[in-house]
Amino acid sequence: LVPWHKGTNNKGSFHYDHEQARQLWSHEDGQTNNWCQCAGLQTNALCNLHSLEHNGTGGMFAVFPTLNQCCMIGDFAHGFGPIRPDWLVQTNATFGGNKTVGGRNCAMWQSHHPGDWFMTKSDDWSQDEDGVPCVYEDHFRDLPHVLGMKHTLTFDPTTYSTEAEADSI
Repeated sequence: LVPWHKGTNNKGSFHYDHEQARQLWSHEDGQTNNWCQCAGLQTNALCNLHSLEHNGTGGMFAVFPTLNQCCMIGDFAHGFGPIRPDWLVQTNATFGGNKTVGGRNCAMWQSHHPGDWFMTKSDDWSQDEDGVPCVYEDHFRDLPHVLGMKHTLTFDPTTYSTEAEADSI
């Protein structure tokens, strides 16, 4: 994060398997993700955020495969598990309006109980009429927003699948 800087765009992927209590947010080379930065490494290398069971409990881990480094960010008991499929219902999300994303009409829902309540006003989720994700966005509070913090994940609808994730992922 460089205050008042334009920011960066980055490619990545999201893999979700609620039944197996695991998910993966992959941020490719060039990433500036704040959770990846929590590892204390001064790098923008490929960073995978894994939430999965480990040693009888669960947690989120920042894994840097090309650097052979990892660290635990937090445990399931403190909210670092896979996203619940009903998280919008559980957090009493409110309708935030419609938006156009890549030519698709998407309905946006805002959860005003974000995981990072200190920095974030809401977690915003939008999807099209078929339930295919459009965008996930952290809606930051004023100071982080002024400093240039932004976290927007735009989903490619052609890669969306409800098939079970392979163990290799």
